[in-house]
Amino acid sequence: SELKRAVPQAKLYVWNPSDREVRASVHAKCVVADDTLAFITSANLTSAALDRNVELGVLFRGGPTPKILRAHLDALVTTQIVTPWA
Repeated sequence: SELKRAVPQAKLYVWNPSDREVRASVHAKCVVADDTLAFITSANLTSAALDRNVELGVLFRGGPTPKILRAHLDALVTTQIVTPWA
């Protein structure tokens, strides 16, 4: 993916494809840098989508939200609700 090439150290996750119980369709994207910086957007994280589409996103710098998001994402990884994207 373009994101993985641009940020090779990034960890990318998707809904676990083997979990038939999960019937979720999620368009939101969440990027958590650390406990102080996070970004949530509806945009696909490709250059074409970011350059041509009208999307909405919010950047969190500080406050409790980045830490809460990171803990939530860590729990999704631990419980294997999301798995690494190949």
